[in-house]
Amino acid sequence: MMLASRQAYAWDATFEKLFEGRGIFNAGDVLENLSLNFTAPVTANHRDIDLAAVTFPFVFEALSKLAESSGQRLYIYNGASAEWVDVTRSRFKAYIQREARSGCIEVAFVDQDQRLISRYSITLWKQAGNYIEARNPAAPIKRIRANEKSLARRQKPPQANEHQVDAVFTWVDSSDPDWRASFELHSHTKVADKDRFDQSDELRYSIRAVEQFAPWIKNIFVFSNCAPPSWYSASGKVSWVRHEEVIPSEYLPTFNSHSIETFLHHIPNLSENFIYFNDDFFISDFVSPQDFHTHYGQSVSRLEPYGAIQYLEEICAADQGEEWQYAALNGAKLIYERFGFRPRQIHRHAPYAFQKSVFQQLEQEFPDAFHSTRSARFRTRGDYSVASFLYHHYALAVRSALEANDESMIVRHTNYARFEKQKLYKNMKFFCVNDGGGSGEHAGYMQFKLRFLSKRYPFKSHAER
Repeated sequence: MMLASRQAYAWDATFEKLFEGRGIFNAGDVLENLSLNFTAPVTANHRDIDLAAVTFPFVFEALSKLAESSGQRLYIYNGASAEWVDVTRSRFKAYIQREARSGCIEVAFVDQDQRLISRYSITLWKQAGNYIEARNPAAPIKRIRANEKSLARRQKPPQANEHQVDAVFTWVDSSDPDWRASFELHSHTKVADKDRFDQSDELRYSIRAVEQFAPWIKNIFVFSNCAPPSWYSASGKVSWVRHEEVIPSEYLPTFNSHSIETFLHHIPNLSENFIYFNDDFFISDFVSPQDFHTHYGQSVSRLEPYGAIQYLEEICAADQGEEWQYAALNGAKLIYERFGFRPRQIHRHAPYAFQKSVFQQLEQEFPDAFHSTRSARFRTRGDYSVASFLYHHYALAVRSALEANDESMIVRHTNYARFEKQKLYKNMKFFCVNDGGGSGEHAGYMQFKLRFLSKRYPFKSHAER
């Protein structure tokens, strides 16, 4: 059969390279060379691997032995338990067969220090008459013709992705002595909201989540006015960007997240399409670039399904609103003045998808809003929440964004037990582990964060020592 012969050819070519010592140095290289290469030319992601389903048991055995002999571990994601399972020394066990039946297998190679080396998504294929079909119902390519001409068109190597996607994190550590001294000097007070500025290694695990569930993200920038944590190590993928490298001195120092977020698109070498994470945002399932930016050049805005602006208007009118609520209302007024309609929804506590060009357009159209927000060293009622509110409604209005309402969850000290016990994270792409309301004094919640995050995201990232 055409599929079998094509896979056999890939085996022969791989073994030839292996024996001659050409271009194959680890188990991941073997997997890439064995790929039938149907998907990668379309997704421009060389870690999208295609294999004939009938050969998967043999490929699995070969990868296991090769990984073990080189001091690596082979993991497969078990969808039923929502955990990574070490299968290095396994023979074709039942749970591996179950994952194979789904038609898509998520694979990770890890070194002896539990550091993630590489991640692959394997799609299994079968031949049905004159067609070759993907067993994965959500595959980027579902079916191709089983003839040499059709297959030859798909043997081209993946092209460089013109729509590279980077990620940006903002991060504050209130235990940093320089940050604390500057804060107290300019605020004339001690650090007030301990929950808001404290951290419990959320950044470490959020970066791990990106590498495990969105390995296609090219570069990660951490935008901060604090020294990096002790576990951090710069790499070719992860960079630490200080405020003074981006923000003009007239606006420094700043402790206002609304202000800091107005400069995200000015980070040097940032891609046109990028995703912004608060350090307590987590990816909880395998996501693709199209979950954030469409093929048609639009970002995806994850708005709450319900309207909240009217309520914010009422509590702010009663002088009971918080600064972030006033900042959202101020943005809603700008949208009304510019476009003649009133936004109703706020963005979920989930990663924000942006385009630099739209961000720049927004800054050019509302320079006073940007300047006034940047000039506020601390949050004020006159701020505009550009990243979490204004951008999304502006982009939707100018047809540069699409609305999505994917399920996500804010995990707090009041609901963490249910979240963990019922494994609610299995049914959503994103969640936020949120501090506030005295959560820092809740011992059970603090223990949950360390226990759950280390188990959910077990592999060290490229940002760790």
